[in-house]
Amino acid sequence: MPMFMMIMNMVMRTNACS
Repeated sequence: MPMFMMIMNMVMRTNACS
């Protein structure tokens, strides 16, 4: 599921940035 991976990547990126 590319969409799921993309969403997870975005969330992880936001968490790391926070």
